[in-house]
Amino acid sequence: MQAQTKSFKTDYEAALNSFKTEKNNFIGPQIIAIVTKVEGEVSEISAKRGEQLSVGNTLLNIALLDNLWGSVMVNRKEKSLFNEGDTVSVYCKPFSMYVKMRVSGFKANFDFLDSDSYKHENEALQTWEMQLRPVYKVEGLRPGMQLSVPIKPEDDA
Repeated sequence: MQAQTKSFKTDYEAALNSFKTEKNNFIGPQIIAIVTKVEGEVSEISAKRGEQLSVGNTLLNIALLDNLWGSVMVNRKEKSLFNEGDTVSVYCKPFSMYVKMRVSGFKANFDFLDSDSYKHENEALQTWEMQLRPVYKVEGLRPGMQLSVPIKPEDDA
């Protein structure tokens, strides 16, 4: 791990030195290549063609394929049907197959400080993001694929 960190630092310093040298000899627009040393796929490109980015702006996002998860919005009633650790068979439309996934957690999508969120007639406004992770590695599973989740979890976990 330390050798890899030193390698990253050396690459960074070389690129920074090259950039500073090129900046002093500025003639026109510059192209800087960025190489990452993680395995993954580009999931989102933030910059548009011809757009100039300042230092610190995100150019693109890389999806780490060994840490994929899905999320589903559920209301209060649906959330009560699931517990963390439950196993669910999720239908993956691109592959026309079911994939076993485990509920890994819930994240509230409403403001806890807003008293209107807690009124009985506003229960529909209380939604949670339920996160699901594959039980087994599924080849070809990528960010953005559409999954269908049954409302009732399986009995055998």
